[in-house]
Amino acid sequence: MRQGEKAMKTKPLLLAARWILRLALAAWIGFSLWSSGRSLSDLSALRAEGRPATAQVIGREILDQNAKIGYVHYAFRVGALAVEDRFQVPRTEYAQYWTGRPYPVTYLPSNPHVFRLGTVGDTQVRSRGVLAVILLLGGSLAIGLPLMAVEATLHPRPTATL
Repeated sequence: MRQGEKAMKTKPLLLAARWILRLALAAWIGFSLWSSGRSLSDLSALRAEGRPATAQVIGREILDQNAKIGYVHYAFRVGALAVEDRFQVPRTEYAQYWTGRPYPVTYLPSNPHVFRLGTVGDTQVRSRGVLAVILLLGGSLAIGLPLMAVEATLHPRPTATL
C-alpha cells in the first residue's frame, strides 16, 4: 500500500477521532465546572453558615465474606429530622467504629442534608478549589494532548528546505 492510499484510509478515522475528542473535552470541562461549582458552593455555605452537631455510628455493614472494605452507618439529629449517611472503611479497622461512637459534623440549618463530617473551614474550601483546578487541567491535558496529535496529523506543517 502506498503512502497516499494509507493516508486516504486513515483520514476518516482521524476526522472521527477529532470530533470524539472535541466532544469529550467539552463534556469534561462542563462536568468539571458543574461538579466543582456545586461542591465549592456547599463547602462555602457550610463554612459561612454551618452549625456543628454530633453524629453517632448506628451500624456497620460488611458486603461479603471476602470484602476488604465495608460501610459504617452514622446519623445525627437536627430537631425532629434524622440525617443518615455512611462511609467506607477497611475491614481491618472495623473495631474502631463501635456503635454509638461520636463524630463531629457540620450541617446547613436551611438544609441539614447538606453536611460534612468534621468541621468546615477555609482550609477545606481552598483544598477543594485547588483539587478542582488540578482535575480540570489534568483531564483537559489527558484529552487535549491526543486531540493536538490528531490535529497535527491532519494538518502537517510544511518542512523547511534550505
